[in-house]
Amino acid sequence: MINLDWLQFSAKLVEGTELEAPTGYELKFVCETGLFRIVETLHMAGEVVATIQRMPRKGSPIPQETIIVKLDNRVLYTRDCDSYIDKLCKLLKIVWIKWGRIDISYDFTSFKNYSATPEQFIRNFISGTILKKQRNKSQFKVLGKVHNTATRSMTKDSFGNSIEYLKFGTYQCDISYYMYNKSLEFIEKGKKPHIIKCWKKSGINTKLPVWRLEFSIKNFNKTLVYASKKGKNDPQSGEVVSYFKEREFIRPENIEQVFQFLYWHYIFFVNNIGENLPKISRRERLELLPIGTYNASRMRLVDVHQSRDETRSARIFLKKLDETNNEVREAKNMYEHNALSEVMMKLIKRHSIEEWASNKISSLSAQQKEEIRKLSTRKSL
Repeated sequence: MINLDWLQFSAKLVEGTELEAPTGYELKFVCETGLFRIVETLHMAGEVVATIQRMPRKGSPIPQETIIVKLDNRVLYTRDCDSYIDKLCKLLKIVWIKWGRIDISYDFTSFKNYSATPEQFIRNFISGTILKKQRNKSQFKVLGKVHNTATRSMTKDSFGNSIEYLKFGTYQCDISYYMYNKSLEFIEKGKKPHIIKCWKKSGINTKLPVWRLEFSIKNFNKTLVYASKKGKNDPQSGEVVSYFKEREFIRPENIEQVFQFLYWHYIFFVNNIGENLPKISRRERLELLPIGTYNASRMRLVDVHQSRDETRSARIFLKKLDETNNEVREAKNMYEHNALSEVMMKLIKRHSIEEWASNKISSLSAQQKEEIRKLSTRKSL
């Protein structure tokens, strides 16, 4: 059962309007945060449907017109989120800008072709009985119960009486993923009837412990594209072709393909059958879940605007200009705008490499550096 479990996006008000509760809805102030002066919940028929953060604090890198909307978890399981967001934007008179965070989950009670329980699977991984093909040297964390009284991090030689949670990646990662005991979470934090209803509808035996595999995506400056093995292009057209536009990400058919891609690329485990054998990528992978792999092997994640290789010549040229500009500024004792720095700014914006430039280019004026920083922050929201 593949579902959205977290959905957050940034938006802005339609020009000339103010945020007000639509007819039949109610806005309730909740609190303020270090970034936003107003956090409120949107209610319909007495139930929360969304949480809204708005009015960024002065001095914040977040554009002042930004509004962050997070749909309530119940809405994700009971409505067509794609059409509901269109309806919500129209009612609130806001314009969708981009996704901020999307979590996609798959719930199960047992593996497909692996006899161990999910808990034993995690123990086998920590002990080295099974191995994982690493991507970007991903970190992992394991949590479990010790004598049923406290929760702590596990190490290879320190298991709890039960293990309930395995996580790869950190909160700062573009994509992090987890495997955890969802039934146990319900016992400790309270049940969510709308999820249990979906379990029963999809045929999951709720009398057994239900586990969840979940991917959390926080960077939407990348997109999925068709890619052949010989290059990042579609075999038919010879061009890089997106699977779908970013706004179409949460359509049910697209969510399924995204999950297939993430599962195919990140959940790669093999049995540890000794040393001096083919490297992990060439060994037979464990078939843990019945997830289809249609087109998954032909998908790639690339920058929305361009891949790093496509901006390589621009980055090299900018580094040369940066060296020259530093020499000119030092010789003339000139540290404000000049013609060369203006050329550099145009190149940085044209190639959408603000994040790279904010770390690598030093000869821009303080005002230009601040502009680059704000552009980079805006694109990461």
